[in-house]
Amino acid sequence: MTRSISVLCLLCAWTVGISYGQQSTPAEKRRYVMLPAEQALLAVAYQPDSPLEFENPKLLQQIGGHWGQSFNVRNRGTKPIRAFDIGTSAGSGWGWKANDPSAFIVPGQRPGREEADDDEIIPLTEQLRDQLKLRGPMKGVVILMVVRVEYADGSVYDAGQAFEAMQEFFLRVDAGLYMLESRRK
Repeated sequence: MTRSISVLCLLCAWTVGISYGQQSTPAEKRRYVMLPAEQALLAVAYQPDSPLEFENPKLLQQIGGHWGQSFNVRNRGTKPIRAFDIGTSAGSGWGWKANDPSAFIVPGQRPGREEADDDEIIPLTEQLRDQLKLRGPMKGVVILMVVRVEYADGSVYDAGQAFEAMQEFFLRVDAGLYMLESRRK
């Protein structure tokens, strides 16, 4: 997976756009296609002890833009959650924190939803596949991971060491692929 792939995240149950050099006006719809699995894979790290569960994960490509993920999270634990951090093997990460106790994520609940009227997922046509260069070998793998969760009582679920180990692994894989490609030239 190349480091040049910028990641756009549509976080949790609401949309949070991270734009790299391209700003959308409020009247403009941001359009995405779901990336085919033979081009890019999205995986969720196995974390049976994590209080957050990923739901409906998708790997998307913005038309004229970058890759990104879309997913929801649900509190599958037994305690209310005050804040959390999510990370990916692509090196990006996001955080969420409740503004006040009424916004805590209680067991079984997802964070509140803000509808994003300016985003749309459209079908991937053959023409779009060519336009977005979604042919040829696989372009990458992205793994979603819960890095840290802070509970309302102040206790913490921390998978920071595992997250750092995953990032180091992918940096070594990326460096190895770069060296392999350099030798072929």
